[in-house]
Amino acid sequence: MNEDNRSGGSGEGRRPWWAIGCSPTMARGDRRNLRRFNALLFLWLVTFAGTLAVLRLQPDGLGAWRFVVAATPALFLLVALLAYIKFIREADELTRKIQLESLAFGFGAGFWVMFGYSMLVKAGAPPLDTTDASMAMVFAYMVSVAMAQKRYA
Repeated sequence: MNEDNRSGGSGEGRRPWWAIGCSPTMARGDRRNLRRFNALLFLWLVTFAGTLAVLRLQPDGLGAWRFVVAATPALFLLVALLAYIKFIREADELTRKIQLESLAFGFGAGFWVMFGYSMLVKAGAPPLDTTDASMAMVFAYMVSVAMAQKRYA
């Protein structure tokens, strides 16, 4: 069995969670770099959730360490960002095109949510946290990647 079949290249079997977003049309190196990024992003997510739990359970009990705890997810996100930059730099032209278009769509969607909803807040709607707009960006990016991969598959 070759690398393409093991990683879901021919559509046989289920791909592992860390291969989410890895299209069968992607080159082996692109799939490897994206799997690395997905694993680091998952590590960031676990760290983020753990940090939220610790800060909620021990808001004052940590003293000055609460700032160190609060900054920990940002370090993991930086490592994931560096892995994403490596993925983009080493990707083939089609993968770069898909990623660029998806990032543009995600940014536009987040911008629309942030500024569109800010008018609703002025009209009396409850304010949103910055993570809410970030989730709109991520969701729009993911939908755009899935649509593009389906289009070019």
